[in-house]
Amino acid sequence: MADENSKLTFGIGDSDSEKSHVAFNYPEEELRIQKFSINLTVDNLSDEARESGLNFFALQVDFPNGTWAHGGPQSHQVNWGGLAYHGNMTSDNYTKPEPEKDILLIQNAENAIRNQPFEVQVNKQYTLSVFRGHQKHFPPGIYSVSEDSEKVTVDHERVLWQWYFTIEPVDNKGPYVQSYLYNSAEYILYGVVWNECGYGSCGKGQHTLWSEPAYTNLAGKHFLLTDWYRL
Repeated sequence: MADENSKLTFGIGDSDSEKSHVAFNYPEEELRIQKFSINLTVDNLSDEARESGLNFFALQVDFPNGTWAHGGPQSHQVNWGGLAYHGNMTSDNYTKPEPEKDILLIQNAENAIRNQPFEVQVNKQYTLSVFRGHQKHFPPGIYSVSEDSEKVTVDHERVLWQWYFTIEPVDNKGPYVQSYLYNSAEYILYGVVWNECGYGSCGKGQHTLWSEPAYTNLAGKHFLLTDWYRL
């Protein structure tokens, strides 16, 4: 359930800072997160920016097996997907995949689940959540990390966790979107949030407000993160 009383504590974009990412300090030395949630309000998104290109307001989680996934509203859709880290941990994730190894770690849902239609409303508060579901057994066969990526043959059974991403309005008025992917990791290492613009939308009006995030570890303990910093 979304928290109507969640306090928006920091902003990303415009005059706040040139840095587009915010990370958090955690109270535990060893993080074994099974659920991570944060509230988001897009308080400035010009019509020109919305129609000019990519506007992505995302919660990203990193897993202990060397993979990551990010989810959030973009221009006209919600995206939830991930890849394995390679090389310099930036462009190499996309340009230098290792499909035979990566498919043992992470598998995205089909595009219709991964990218779902959605129109984010300015000044409306949403809760973004990532949480673990059940394990799924994949028999030997032909698979790909994403629907449009290279297909490879897997000659043995894989057992992966289903990891859900949801976005829901705090006032419960509006669409609720749920997506998922599969990952061999049983927990999340940490989460960060960020804004991204591109393909002509940068510099045309974009700003977000975020709450203090909360997470639940594998032991079922709940934590509120109040200490954050920019990256």
